[in-house]
Formats: sequence, C-alpha cells, structure tokens
Amino acid sequence: MMSLFKTICVLVFFIFFGIIDSEAQGLCDHKAFGNDGFELSSTDICLPEVLNIKDKSGNDHVKYVYDYQGENLESILLTATKQLSFIYTDIGKPKNYTILQVGEKKGKVEISCKNVNVRANNEPIYSYTVCDSLVEFNIPLHKVNNFDTYKIEFGSGISLVNIQSTQLPYSFRRVVSLPYIFKISGNYSDPSKNCSNTSSAKVIPSKSIITALPYSPNIEKVELLDLKRVKLDYTGPYVNDPSSGPVLYRYEKNNFSTIQEIQKGIVSGQYEFSIPDSSKAYCFYVKRKSICGKEDEESAEICTHPIMKLSFNPNFIQNELSWDQYPTRFKGLTLLPFPLAILNGISFNTSQVLKVIVENLNPSSIMLSSSTFNYFHKSVDCSKKYCYQTEQVISGTYKYVSYYGRSISNKVCIDQSQTILPPITNLLVTTNKQNYVYVEDDKSWPLRKENWFLYKQTGSNFTKIDSTSNIALGLKDSSILNKSENYKVGFVDQCNSRSALSDSVSSVFLNFQGQNTINWTPGNPFSADSIGGYELFLKDEKTKVQLKVEELDSSKRKTEVDLGPFEEFATFYLKAKASGHGINKFSNSNDILLPISPVIYLPDVFTPNKDGENDILKINGKVLMFKDFQMQIFNRFGEVVANFNDVNDTWDGVYKNNEVVSGLYIYKVSGILKNGEKFSNAGVLEIMR
Repeated sequence: MMSLFKTICVLVFFIFFGIIDSEAQGLCDHKAFGNDGFELSSTDICLPEVLNIKDKSGNDHVKYVYDYQGENLESILLTATKQLSFIYTDIGKPKNYTILQVGEKKGKVEISCKNVNVRANNEPIYSYTVCDSLVEFNIPLHKVNNFDTYKIEFGSGISLVNIQSTQLPYSFRRVVSLPYIFKISGNYSDPSKNCSNTSSAKVIPSKSIITALPYSPNIEKVELLDLKRVKLDYTGPYVNDPSSGPVLYRYEKNNFSTIQEIQKGIVSGQYEFSIPDSSKAYCFYVKRKSICGKEDEESAEICTHPIMKLSFNPNFIQNELSWDQYPTRFKGLTLLPFPLAILNGISFNTSQVLKVIVENLNPSSIMLSSSTFNYFHKSVDCSKKYCYQTEQVISGTYKYVSYYGRSISNKVCIDQSQTILPPITNLLVTTNKQNYVYVEDDKSWPLRKENWFLYKQTGSNFTKIDSTSNIALGLKDSSILNKSENYKVGFVDQCNSRSALSDSVSSVFLNFQGQNTINWTPGNPFSADSIGGYELFLKDEKTKVQLKVEELDSSKRKTEVDLGPFEEFATFYLKAKASGHGINKFSNSNDILLPISPVIYLPDVFTPNKDGENDILKINGKVLMFKDFQMQIFNRFGEVVANFNDVNDTWDGVYKNNEVVSGLYIYKVSGILKNGEKFSNAGVLEIMR
C-alpha cells in the first residue's frame, strides 16, 4: 500500500492562522473525506479501558493512526497500524484524541476521522494561576469537558464550589495560604459513564527560588513544518476574559526590536503560522497580564533553527548539512553565568540531537554539542534516501519559574539516486561491421560509474539498445547497417544516480550513386569536436591492404572513383577526422562494396590454322564477377558449333571432328553475376583459315 500511496500526486496540506487545539486538522478537514468509515466502541474512554474499532469502509489495505496530529499522508503511512483495538497511556490529564483511518478504493486514498475522549478519572480540563496569595481557577469550554456537573474542593474537602455545565466557561478566584490543596472533578448524571477512579487532590506549591507551576505560560514545542510554516505546542492558563488572555509574540532571532504580536487570547493547543522570511530564524514567547496587577507573566522563548542546506559531497561520499545556530541571547539579553543567573532568575540549558532517517525506517539519533550548527554524515549509502531533523531541548528558569521546551527543525531529505548527473561530453561513433560508440571519460564526476547505456534514435525518441560495465570495450549497435544512425550515451553511478544523456553523435554512412560516384551522410560522429576533413580509403581486393585514395574537405559529400583497375569488387570506406583538440580522433564509415561490371573481350578474327598464332579461342576481360556463365557460337545455319560453360573454356575451331569453314559466326553470352544480376551480350566473330 505504501508504494501505491506514494505515487499520489497531491498531498493535502493546510496552513492555519488560528488554534488547532487538541483535535487534529490536516487530512481530516479535507472535504473529499468523511467520518463514516468506522465505528468506535465508545467516544469516552476511562483508562485502562480498551478502545475497539469496527471497519465499515469496505476499503482495501485499511490502517489506523490512533493519535493523529495533522501529519501529511506520507508520514501517516509510516506509522499506521492494522490493529483494531488500542489502549491509551495515562498522560496525567484528559485528552481528546483524533483517530484516522486510511485505506484504498479503486486506486484512490480514502480517509475517515473520529474523536475520542480519554481520561484516567473524572478530572476535567482546567487551569490555575497564582499571584502572591491570589489563585484563579478556570474550567473552560472544551471537548473533554462534557460532564453534567463540576465541583471544586478546597483543603480537606469541607469547602465546595458546585458548577453546572451551563456555567462553563467558569472562573473562580480565592485568596489562600500556600501551599494549598484542592481537587476539581466532573460528574455525569448517568453513573455508568463515570470513571471508577476518582480524581486526586493537587497541591499549589509555595513560592521558592525556582518554582514549577504547571499552568504558567509555556511553549512546549516549536516545530518547522518547512521553511515557510511553523507549528507551536502551547500550554498555559485558560481565561474567560479575552482582554486578559495571553498574547503570542514573535521576533527575528537576535533582533529583539522586531518583536510583533501575532496571536491574542492564546490558549493551550497547537497553532500553525507562516514564517515571514524563510531565510531567518524566529523566536516565540507568550505574555499575559498579572491577575493581581503586578508584573506581566511571561513564558520563556523558544526559537526556530532551520536547516538551510543539505547537499551530497561526491568526493567524500558524505551528506553535508548546516542549520541556523540556536541563539545564545535570551529575549535580547546576554545571559548571566551561573551562579549570577540567580540574580534575575533567568537561565537556560540546551542539548541537541540530530535525527537520521534512512529509507523511511525508524530514525537513529546522533548527540551533538548544543553549539553545533553543521554536520558531515560520512560513508553514507548514497543509493538510499536520507532525511535529517535536528532537535534542541531547552530548559531553565524564567523569572524563577521553571520551563521546558523543544525546538525541532524542518525535515530535509536527500536522495542522491534521484539526482540527474551531468552528461558525458566526449564520445564518438565509428563503424567496424557494426556501429560502436566509445566514450572518453573526463572523470569530472568522481564517483564510480557502474553501468553505461547506449541509446539510438527511433523516430523522435532515443531508445536504449546496449549496456556495459566496461566502457573501454565500447557500446555496440548490433542492427544491420543501412543508414546513418544517431546515438546518445548515459550512465549510472554507484549511488544509482542517472546522468543526463549526452549530445548525440551520428555515424558516417557511405553509399554509391551511379557507377563510380560515392556519397556520404553529413552527420557529426564527434560530440566534442567538429569534422576537420575526410580521407577515402581503398581495400585492395587481393592483398586486403588499405590504401588512402584521396583527402577531402569537410564540406564534401561525394566523390568520383576510378574503377578501371578492378575486376571483381572495389571496397571503399571513409575516415572522418576530428578538428580542434581531437586531431588524433577518427571515425570510420561502413565499407562500401562496388561490384565491377563484366567486360568480355573476343578477337574480331579467329585463325585456327595451326600456325601457332591465334589457334585457340579464349575469353579475356573482366570476368571474375560471373557466378554462372555460358557462351554459344552459331554458324550461318543456326547450329551451335561451340559451347562455353565457364569463362576459362577454350575452342580450337573444330565441330564434330571437322574444322569449321571460314566465315562469319555469331556468339551469344549469358550469365548470372555474383551480386545476382543477369548479364547478356552478343557479337560477330570471323573465322579465317
């Protein structure tokens, strides 16, 4: 299923400029998808109750994500499971989870989503804020807060505040002495819906040098979805009065003067925002008015640290990445060294880890110094896809309140096998019975080339016809030579990266025109040079020695040859010479075999008088082209007086043991040549005694 889904051209992404809340968005908000693909055993789970799912979709390859948080399709396919039951882990507070079903129907992705409330007891979502001895409790409207009634118990449980669901959101202030014990719980009118475990009492701690307040404004996570989008996980107090609600601020790293308000009334949840300048890092923090009129309450800042560069270095076979270094200033301030930091209550510690994902498998982690901003991943298997993401863990105190957060960079990936490499630039095509293409590798690409491929033009396209791992042997076109051909060459290196195809080269094809004219095609057999000229060669039909017949200008396309000295065949080929730096490079054409037309010589007068001269009639001339031969001599009565069945036959002028009389005789020659052509000729022969 995974490989099928990865072929989908469009992955659904959304950018939100408001609250995402604990109910995930993303694919679940796509109008093309619904929520009727499955049923839940319950929409409210009391731990350790098991959640069961019944599939109703009818889809193929159905899987589930039990805590979907807006990831894209590729990510959920890596984590989705086939199991139809799930037990959630107690995270210490109730949560509304999104369950996503993914499947396939007729080659298309189908998505369905539902939500479930998971709680360990009947404790609702709430928050409290402390200012000196004043405490403000808030119970918000929230998907998890679906109880019929609520109550707040103080101290030993003697003092109670009872709240109806219609009163939400509810806010209550009380002056107390710290530390202070309280308990908040919800209740359903239907007893069967209540959890068997009761909510436990909580303690608001006394103020100390370092205080942990669970509902102080805190940015738990800043994650770059890409260089233009960031997602924030924020926890903090709920408020009924938006004017007193927390405000989210942003500024450019190390430039506090660029501070901007980007979200008012922020409450616990997830948020997505656009990044103004993708080449810069930004810091975020939250501020709210104090409930007792004192100094504003602020969170610590969490900053982005985008990965700006990822590249493959072929010289060392390593992936090289660099990112924006996490800031060492805090809201524009230079931090005091410990223990002086106790004077203003501001401190922070950072640790950094690089996560590496190979071929979408489980990530591995590499611990780095917090000040590191680049990494060379050596000895990678460059045929595989590598993804990287850095994570900074930031912790410390801000105005004596402890905080903890994470900054996660954008995820960057490199798949060298998908990189198109520069083409080979120096090749030539030459002919030796078949066309061969040879490459001069300039070694500009340092990695080992595993295979070479020869492509031949067919119509408007180039089709692969040969391959080799040893380019010194050349690449061969085994097809029959009947015209000039165009070729390109490509290669695959040890990373399985393919090169772009080279410029094309064209074989020189030689042909004959008429009886003694040779012409040839104009294409260039050299990719890096032009043609400097031609040389015409003759292969001697007896000795096979190659003799240069003529040198020709590069503009020439035909020449005439003298066939007089040849009796049977004349074999020619053309050699193209490269110009410029390739003066020692040559490309041969095909051999062209010119058949020599037979020429028969007979004497005009034949004198078989036994005087030792001209007594035997024999055939002379260019007769080696005959495959079958016959010559007949006729007297004036039409009788055949002599019959030749071979060019080497002779006649002494005797017919039926008698010398033929003087006079005129007719001869007729017929035959079949070695190239299959028919031959015929006739003439008059005079016999004198």
